[in-house]
Amino acid sequence: MKIAVMRRAKRSNPWVGLVVLGAFAALPSCGAGKAAEVVAPKTPTAAGALGEEEWGSSSCRTVSPHAEPLVVDWTVEDRVDLESAMKAGIAVVKHDCKTLKVLKRCHAAGTYPFVGVSRKEEIIQIANADDLRMNVPLGIAKFGASLERGSTIDVGLVLVGKRTTNLRSLGPKELDGDCEGATHFVRAAHVGAFSVRTGTRGKLRAVADVFLSSAEAVTETSAKRLNKDGDLEACKASKASADAPPDQCQSATRIELAPIAVAAGAPE
Repeated sequence: MKIAVMRRAKRSNPWVGLVVLGAFAALPSCGAGKAAEVVAPKTPTAAGALGEEEWGSSSCRTVSPHAEPLVVDWTVEDRVDLESAMKAGIAVVKHDCKTLKVLKRCHAAGTYPFVGVSRKEEIIQIANADDLRMNVPLGIAKFGASLERGSTIDVGLVLVGKRTTNLRSLGPKELDGDCEGATHFVRAAHVGAFSVRTGTRGKLRAVADVFLSSAEAVTETSAKRLNKDGDLEACKASKASADAPPDQCQSATRIELAPIAVAAGAPE
């Protein structure tokens, strides 16, 4: 009889199964999406790794009223908008912690006379997030992934002159067109050529090396060109006394901004 009792104890009790199922049914349900979100970690991004979110939302409260950012991260379309706006009048931009954009349908009357200088060459090597924020404040989308992989960003700059407006200030009443969001106008643009490539930490290249084409850079097969505008050879023909830069050496490399004044004629 004891053996029979022990066997009965090993058999599953159908009522127990019903109770257990009922208990699970009473638990609050979690959708498949929520479960995946809890279990699977978020995919790391260059922005997160370099602290863009923290810098953009916490550290950056306001931008400098007289910022002078490099524009070597701009797309071809953005650079065309800048050049076109500066030829048509005074270029107006929207600039905040997350945006630097030419308002191509907004402008003011004015010109940018060119003043030539003796040719200058410079290499800027960006090795970390702090370097990136200092030199190209909004360049994390363009260059962040390369820094995350351990490369540097080598920027080769050639300067042959500057285009500067004689306007000291600009007020809202002087703006014409669709100017919603306008915060600054372009006071000046450094003119010449630039090339941007990935590089190696601890190794600083010459400007000419950064301008090499992919076919010419046979000794640096791992280097990747990230952006380029203008031609180094054309810049070598520049003259400090010239009234205009060479045709293929008039790209903006850096712009100088000034705030839109509260009232026309207000001091800077």
